[in-house]
Amino acid sequence: FLGTGFSNFTDAEANGSWAIFPYLTYAGHAVSQMRDDRNDCLLRNRLAWAPLPGGSLLLQFQAGDHQDTRTDYMRRGGGASLTWKPRPRLQLSGGVSKYYEKVRGERGYPVSYQFRAYWTF
Repeated sequence: FLGTGFSNFTDAEANGSWAIFPYLTYAGHAVSQMRDDRNDCLLRNRLAWAPLPGGSLLLQFQAGDHQDTRTDYMRRGGGASLTWKPRPRLQLSGGVSKYYEKVRGERGYPVSYQFRAYWTF
């Protein structure tokens, strides 16, 4: 009646965010997927702190956790970023992040650097 290959499934999803204190925020995302005899989960959590708000500089520290049982993936770590607005139409930003990563049993410690310049005219 429903076609070949149809299987029962149940999905549930939850999102949340919370300003714990001024300048300290948490965001989370959770998904549960039940397929016949298998239950998979996807979890994402992020904590961010901006200790010096206001002005032309924004310094931010963040920590994160990401887990996905469907792909046997786990990543935990954190970093810092700095955004500077020297002129009204020019914004420069940069950051560094370091993680512990586990993908299908293989472990790694990647470091990422990012630099951006935005100029509007």
